[in-house]
Amino acid sequence: MPAMTHARSIPTLTVILAAITIFAVGLMVSLSSTSSMRAHAQSDCSQPASDGCPVDLNSLVQASLTDASTTHNWLVNVQVANDFTVTLTNLPGDYEVTVYGPDPDYVLLGQSNNPGTQDEVVGVSNIGPGTYWITVDSPSGDASDDPYTLLVTSVPVVVEATPAPANEAPTPGPTAVSFGAYGTPVTRPFLPY
Repeated sequence: MPAMTHARSIPTLTVILAAITIFAVGLMVSLSSTSSMRAHAQSDCSQPASDGCPVDLNSLVQASLTDASTTHNWLVNVQVANDFTVTLTNLPGDYEVTVYGPDPDYVLLGQSNNPGTQDEVVGVSNIGPGTYWITVDSPSGDASDDPYTLLVTSVPVVVEATPAPANEAPTPGPTAVSFGAYGTPVTRPFLPY
């Protein structure tokens, strides 16, 4: 494959991987209402929890915000420094999500407070490994017995290859031998075009 064609395929591959990731997250969110996709917080932890309930990276949890004066606290342990996304979906009310971290400082990393029942999404860029604190609440005072879904997904790291400079001359390949007038051998290099 010529170098230029290969160099153009790397960005295409990146776009395809991003599309697959977005599709997978969308599929997980859409299937979250089925019992086969219900993920879990640890069984001994229920919301509201002032110390936070653990949620695994690349999983989802569901909980009901039945009292608008409370805040639900979730903890996610990120062991590898890569990007991740926090998505709050299937909202029965006007909720918001906020992400702090990593421990021990817990600085504000992002917040999403869309109007109404729109999904809330916070992307966290490669901050580093550690425990991150996620809060779910309703500043507008909404509460419901219907559960919301919190999805925490890692974003795969895409390594892009550096394309070869376009102005480099191709390296000659094997040498061909042909015969000129009077049977004199003449060598000509093959160029890899």
